[in-house]
Amino acid sequence: MDPAPSATVAAGQSIVLERELIARDVAALKRRLDPYLAVAGPLEIDASSVERVDACGVQLLLAFVRARREYGSACSVTRPSAAFERALATLGLQSQLGAAASHDSSNPS
Repeated sequence: MDPAPSATVAAGQSIVLERELIARDVAALKRRLDPYLAVAGPLEIDASSVERVDACGVQLLLAFVRARREYGSACSVTRPSAAFERALATLGLQSQLGAAASHDSSNPS
């Protein structure tokens, strides 16, 4: 569980995504992300644990990242798993979602 966000995101703070980023879990993830929408400061979304991902999950993340940028706060996806990178490539969204690092070879997902 992520700590409750303050008015400013602490340097290096990140949200770690669960193993599955699929339609069934989108409502719960939205509730988890919502408190961070208007919080000032850069925020990282760690996608290293993602093993299953579908278009609904990617769509939610894309909307969240765009909304944070509209508020003037940086937001990036870091340490994308191979499954996450494949989903972005399939959907043509690598540049839109701004995955900050290539697949972590120590993560065999």
